[in-house]
Amino acid sequence: MAENNFKKCEAPIGDAELDALADMAGYPLPADFRAHYQKRNGGVPERAWWDSLDEFPPCMVNEFYAVAKGRRTVESLLRKLRDKKLVPDHLLPFAVGQHANQYFCLDLKSGAVVHYLPDSFQPEREPEENYRKAQRKLSRSFNEFVKGLVGSDEIDAF
Repeated sequence: MAENNFKKCEAPIGDAELDALADMAGYPLPADFRAHYQKRNGGVPERAWWDSLDEFPPCMVNEFYAVAKGRRTVESLLRKLRDKKLVPDHLLPFAVGQHANQYFCLDLKSGAVVHYLPDSFQPEREPEENYRKAQRKLSRSFNEFVKGLVGSDEIDAF
């Protein structure tokens, strides 16, 4: 499959900006994430749909947030979600979906990408249980996720 094109990307970044993000996140960033962001800093993917071909409906990536530059950054999103205690320390939100409070996050412990829905939090649950129930694994790696995105004409009807 051809490379997924991105539009509306921010200015390129280098190792310094990615190292600062890793320091803020508290975990090293996977090599595939770093390579992608050095080439494409945020933006809107041409092929924006993830279809797991399971019981869950396809989900759309509205926008990848940029690192260090632009009005919507990974850093500002991470800070906002952590301040509100809506995301565990090992998840790095890097993209937003088509609906409010729908995020795509990199699991910095495993390298996997998860679909994260904090709207599913229940007040009677412990935070760790809410974090666990709010996420669904989509791919084993960032690269697998980006390469697995498809166009709207390629998803199963839902």
